[in-house]
Amino acid sequence: MDRDVLRMKKVSESVGNDIEIAIDGNQVWNFDDALLFADRIREYNKPGSRNQSTHRT
Repeated sequence: MDRDVLRMKKVSESVGNDIEIAIDGNQVWNFDDALLFADRIREYNKPGSRNQSTHRT
């Protein structure tokens, strides 16, 4: 997962704020890991993105 977070960071920095990034986890993560990943990449979500992650407690 650390590599995926780093990849998201690099892609986000490369494309800037005008391009939304889609992520396909290929069904690798279980529910809890998917939520953890969403939390870890939250800072790379673009303002105004339609697909911002949400986490319910």
